[in-house]
Amino acid sequence: DIRTGKVVERIRIPDKLGIGYFFSETHDFKAHYIPTDLQPTHVNAAVPGKNALLVTLWIPGKVVEIFDDGTFPEVVSGFRGCHGARYHNDNKEIMLTDSTMGLVWFFDSSDGRVIRRVDFESAWLHDAEIIDDGVLVGALGDKNELRLIDSLTGEVYWAQECSLLGESLMFVNSW
Repeated sequence: DIRTGKVVERIRIPDKLGIGYFFSETHDFKAHYIPTDLQPTHVNAAVPGKNALLVTLWIPGKVVEIFDDGTFPEVVSGFRGCHGARYHNDNKEIMLTDSTMGLVWFFDSSDGRVIRRVDFESAWLHDAEIIDDGVLVGALGDKNELRLIDSLTGEVYWAQECSLLGESLMFVNSW
């Protein structure tokens, strides 16, 4: 509940997607830290859509949808650098940041078919998001750069080196 800050529901990722560690609200995550590469299922992002919650799983390299009926259908898989999936185009497409390849993939949300991919020419594209019709913003961790590009052609509209903000740019959010 956003107003009260109280947890109203916890959803456990099914074991078929990676058997996780059993923690409760009383565990101290600082005392029980597990490095990312040792986690069987690392939930990277969870984004609401019209009918489901879209979840990006880093370690198994999958994107799944969580529906109210408790089902977890897999949308796409096979991405080691699986970050920040988001719905796009009125939930008809799913966008996925493939960090280690420096790519943003667009999939048909009904069948997982690849629609297109956009290359940011990055060795570590941590996150990307559509900020306007046809315009992507990406956080290039390896270059510590924020970049705006055309989502169809990959043409760079604008780039800004961000060392004044820290060592490595990680996330973007256009809310």
